[in-house]
Amino acid sequence: MRPWGKGSILRKWFCIGVLIAMILVAVPGIASCAQDLEVLVARGDTLINLCNDYLEEPDDWPKVANANFHIKDPDLIYPGQKVSIPAILLKGVPGGGRVTFLKGSVDIQRSDEEPWEILAPGEQLTEGMRVRTGEDGILEATFEDASTFYMKPGTCLQVSKARKSETSSVIGELFLEGGRIITRIKKATGSEPRFKIQTPSAVAAIRGTEFRVAHDLRDNRTRVEVISGLVSASGRQRKVLLEEGTGTVVKKGRDPEKPVELLPPPSLDAPEPLYRKMPIELHFKTNRGTSAVGVLLARDPEIKDVIRDIVAGPETAAMTDIADGTYYLQITSIDRKGLESLPSGAIPIHVRVNPEPPFVQSPVSGKEYKTVAMEFSWLNVKDAVGYRMQIGEDPSFLGIVEDRELIGKAAYKTRKLEPKTYYFRVLSIAEDGYQGLWCDVLQFTLLQPPPAPVSSPPRKSGKQITLQWQNMGPKYDYHFQMAGDAEFNDILVDKMVDEPSTSIAKPEKPGTYHVRVSAIDTEEGFEGNFSSPQTFQIKCFEFFRQGG
Repeated sequence: MRPWGKGSILRKWFCIGVLIAMILVAVPGIASCAQDLEVLVARGDTLINLCNDYLEEPDDWPKVANANFHIKDPDLIYPGQKVSIPAILLKGVPGGGRVTFLKGSVDIQRSDEEPWEILAPGEQLTEGMRVRTGEDGILEATFEDASTFYMKPGTCLQVSKARKSETSSVIGELFLEGGRIITRIKKATGSEPRFKIQTPSAVAAIRGTEFRVAHDLRDNRTRVEVISGLVSASGRQRKVLLEEGTGTVVKKGRDPEKPVELLPPPSLDAPEPLYRKMPIELHFKTNRGTSAVGVLLARDPEIKDVIRDIVAGPETAAMTDIADGTYYLQITSIDRKGLESLPSGAIPIHVRVNPEPPFVQSPVSGKEYKTVAMEFSWLNVKDAVGYRMQIGEDPSFLGIVEDRELIGKAAYKTRKLEPKTYYFRVLSIAEDGYQGLWCDVLQFTLLQPPPAPVSSPPRKSGKQITLQWQNMGPKYDYHFQMAGDAEFNDILVDKMVDEPSTSIAKPEKPGTYHVRVSAIDTEEGFEGNFSSPQTFQIKCFEFFRQGG
């Protein structure tokens, strides 16, 4: 029997029933949305005619036959039978996903004949369009039923189908040419998938779930990992069902591998309350079987606005060029097949690196200096209003020689220091008083200066005063000073001589005068300490006698 007739009273009543059901679906609280359509066969119906009436592509009638296991022969259906038509095959009006998050370089090709152009925020992605993300590009698209797909950097896909069916379900197909996507498909009723993702080597069919699909063009392998729900993954002739927390690998031209349980996510080991220097170093506690760790660093706890997406070793990851602020970290374990675990929760990460330590100009670490008063200098740092410097007797700065805060100054000269090894460090101070990290500790050594010459008492002769001191040898010159006060603030004579003696004019003003001298190593340019000051007096009668 080959019932090729079409239409019947029963069929008409059934259509009316479907219409009423659709009206009820549109009214919240009256009926739930059925995703697959169940048709009651009437006299004269054939499977092909039903498909002509209900399918977007009538030639897909073999898929309907395969979905109804009770139909032994698609040419033979009988009145009273029920035929289930998968939602994904039903007729529908054009739909698509609207761009709800966009970052970095993302391009769109509206048809095969049109060139690539920059994708605009809020644009509708409809059937036939291709989108690709650059190395810094991220895209999220959301469908009318709140289902989403999220494209990671370096991904290219085509929207093969995007329809809203007569039963109010959103049905779609994506072709992932290469890269990684995360999909969140709203859970639906019915027995057949309403969303498919195809790659060059596999097909993932979904009813309602959150899962990841990645296709590596280098080895033509597709990896499917289910975060929640169920996913059917097929390749060549075989299909496997993936439950929550499982995954599979499908190589082009081969059957899917046996599903495996995904690893537990790693945990962050000894996180710092505040990361204060670059690179940021993260340490992990991983589970057995982990060969690598996937690291996502985002500006939001939903992990959409990702600024770093890296694969690191199983124990440590390092990231540079992270601006000050609060971020959210998500980490996954990666097994030897490249399958990622369920993701960790969003872990807050706080970063404050600025103001950075200044670059030190002086001293040079490890250098010896022939001076008794050390000069320090460093470069100005952006966002720094001041600096704090320390000189210590040990690299741990347990013995502090000097500890000073300098506002608006990038240099400092010490008082007289004893000849020995010292340690120096400096940090920057922000306007809010926050002190950054110390620079690396610098070691420097002050050498023993030339000894101070021993002076002889001054000899007065007429209008001249002659002063002599110990001869230090042929390579030494001398620095002579005379002052009217013991602190040598009022310096009256200041000169360099190459002999261990000098003559000066006798002061005209009576009083006590102070003199001192230091030795200068002419080969090394190293000046030693001044000798202890000596004094001489000019009395009133000497002044008058000199004047007469």
